[in-house]
Amino acid sequence: MSKKVISVLSLFFIFYFQSNAQQKLLVNQNNTQHSYYIYLSGIKTKEQVQALESSIQKKSGVLYFLGNRYPVRYFLLKTSQEVSKGSFLGWIGNKYMVDYFEEGEDKCEGALLQFYKTHRAVKK
Repeated sequence: MSKKVISVLSLFFIFYFQSNAQQKLLVNQNNTQHSYYIYLSGIKTKEQVQALESSIQKKSGVLYFLGNRYPVRYFLLKTSQEVSKGSFLGWIGNKYMVDYFEEGEDKCEGALLQFYKTHRAVKK
């Protein structure tokens, strides 16, 4: 009987510590994710948006890069490592201008405001 108890307790502790380690790993992965809201000017067509998305998604450390609607109100970039504005400029070259580049989930509003400022100025 004592062998059964020891076996059950051993299995319990193995599963407990394994699930605890997996949970810590998931927390660490979520903490290392960086989110950037970006507004680019100079984009004229949907094809340019698709080519840009395809190009950036292939970069090292990029988890997600997509534009919001068309015309693009902002791009959302999610990475596993920090990306500076300078690094991002290197990815896109001089084809487009970066009018807004901020990190953080709360920066979406700033990107939207930049979009609306730019598009109001164009309509007048």
